[in-house]
Amino acid sequence: MGGNQSVPKITAQDRAILDCNEINWRICSNCIEFSLVEVSVLHGLKQGNEVLKEIHKEMNLESVEKLLEETAEAREYQREIDEMLANNLSLDEEDAVQAELRELQAAVRAETEPSNDVQLPSVPTSEPLAAKPVAPEEQVERDSARVAIPA
Repeated sequence: MGGNQSVPKITAQDRAILDCNEINWRICSNCIEFSLVEVSVLHGLKQGNEVLKEIHKEMNLESVEKLLEETAEAREYQREIDEMLANNLSLDEEDAVQAELRELQAAVRAETEPSNDVQLPSVPTSEPLAAKPVAPEEQVERDSARVAIPA
């Protein structure tokens, strides 16, 4: 293998050309990447535009105005309720409210409590009589006289 093969030497001028080519290649590569990003963004914008068109087809101006009116009415109603709750009641109004509350509570109590129509026996006033002792023979006779009746 041996011979003298000449190895080309890279001169400074060749080195400068290679460096310029590498810089140009990197710039072109970055341009391509940026173009791919632009294409992706453009595609996303197209899809977003199509979605907006579909939404606009579903929502007409009249339905939006109706929704806004209903929302305004609901806000006004809530404001009225807030004002009512915020106002202090006069003494007469507070007494009337308390009386109505008592009536409602009594009505609920009447519905939920059992009625008092049940007649209970009166409490005995005299002492109970003591039972007289039974002889064991009499107890046996009483027990044998008892007969079970099927239910």
